[in-house]
Order: sequence, then structure tokens, then C-alpha cells
Amino acid sequence: MEYNTPKIPRNHKKTLPDLINYYLADAGLTQSELAKQIDKSKSTVSRMASFSLYKEKLHHPKPQTLIAACLALGLNLADLGLLVCAAYSDGDILYDAFMQHCHLDDVNAALHDKGRDLL
Repeated sequence: MEYNTPKIPRNHKKTLPDLINYYLADAGLTQSELAKQIDKSKSTVSRMASFSLYKEKLHHPKPQTLIAACLALGLNLADLGLLVCAAYSDGDILYDAFMQHCHLDDVNAALHDKGRDLL
């Protein structure tokens, strides 16, 4: 598999919990097993793999945690990109920008239209 081709199906949801759970199932790992492999608590992995009850309190794991999870799950750079984009509020716009090789001005226009901070 190429480094720029995500492992997930094209029509799969790209929220952080959906992605983490998909990758866990694909790797045949439990949340506890992943937590041990990346030397984090089970609650850290659980927060990444669960939907928040309150939208204003979404979980945003540290980039190092996402990188460690990607390595433990045997993912590639495209999958890391999906996880990073799903973990942060501007992820949808940034993911599309990278996949479509958008110009910075187009990305900032999209961010502005949604009332988000510009790059």
C-alpha cells in the first residue's frame, strides 16, 4: 500500500472515534492493548475512540499520541493525516485541501466562510 493511500474505504466517516475504532478493528486490537503499546492509559485511548456527550468538549489528543497510535496500528502517512484532521476543529477543511492540493488562498477562504481562524 502506498504511503498516500488511506487504509479506510473512501465513503467511511472521518470522525476521530470512527477512525480509531475502524483501525482498532482492522488491526485486531482492543483499546487496552493499544494503550499498552503506546504507553498511555486506557482512558486516553477510550477518549479518542468515544464520542463526547458535549460537543464543546471534544477530545483533542496530543500529536505525539496520534503518531504513536499510528505506529502501533501499522498505519501510513495518509492515515495519520486523517487522524490529525479528524482530531482538530479545522480537520475537514484541511483534509480536503491536502487531498485536492488546494492553494493556501482557497483554504483560507473556506476557513473564513466557516468562521474559523485563517492559516
